[in-house]
This record gives sequence, C-alpha cells and structure tokens, in this order.
Amino acid sequence: MAKTITVLFVDDDPYVHKILSDFMRNAGLDVLSATSGEEALAVAWSFAGDIRILITDVMMPGMSGPELAKELVQSRPAMKVLLISAFPEFTAIPDESWQFMSKPFPAHMLLEKIREMCPPESTAGAPA
Repeated sequence: MAKTITVLFVDDDPYVHKILSDFMRNAGLDVLSATSGEEALAVAWSFAGDIRILITDVMMPGMSGPELAKELVQSRPAMKVLLISAFPEFTAIPDESWQFMSKPFPAHMLLEKIREMCPPESTAGAPA
C-alpha cells in the first residue's frame, strides 16, 4: 500500500489557501497548512512525521516562501520544495532541486506536479 504524502501548504491569501487545502485533502493527501512562513515553521517543528513536500507562495508578508524553504530544508533535507507565485516575473529559484508553478493554475495540475515530485514509494528499496 502506498504511503500517504504529507504536504505542508503555505499561502497568505485566504481564498487560495482554503480552495487548494481542501482540494488536496479531498485528493487523499495529508495537508498541514499555514498562512505565513512563521506559522509554517511552528507547524513543521511540531510535526514529528515525514513532510514529503513544501508548497509555498513566494511573496508573503514577513518571511518569504524561499526563506521558509531554506530554513526547513536544513532540518528536513529530503523534503521537496514547490514554490508558487502569481508574479510571473519571479524566476529566481534559489535551489536547482526546487520547482516552480505560476498562479493561477488548474488544481489538477498541482496534483500532477505533486505526483511528479513525490512518486509513490515502493516497498522494495524504500527508506525505512
């Protein structure tokens, strides 16, 4: 049986946050959610499980998405990072292993991107 993917989703826009969080939960993902970088750090630090992917808005008041990702990847180096932004001019992805999607996007494309970045773990050779 495939392991459920835990997503840490961060977006300061209440509408986007609600719609995408609900969509990912309805698709069977475990979603930890936050509306700021600072809140996301607290959520991540209090969660003992494996967070497979961080999906974060780039531009947020206070801590930006890239700043949040840099902080979290230090303690969770296997965590994937997907930056999202409504600002099409954003192109400065600080780490080549991170990916980017420009908002708006159809919700199903987000699921496709998550599946691409976090393929199901097989029982043979999967990390313990």
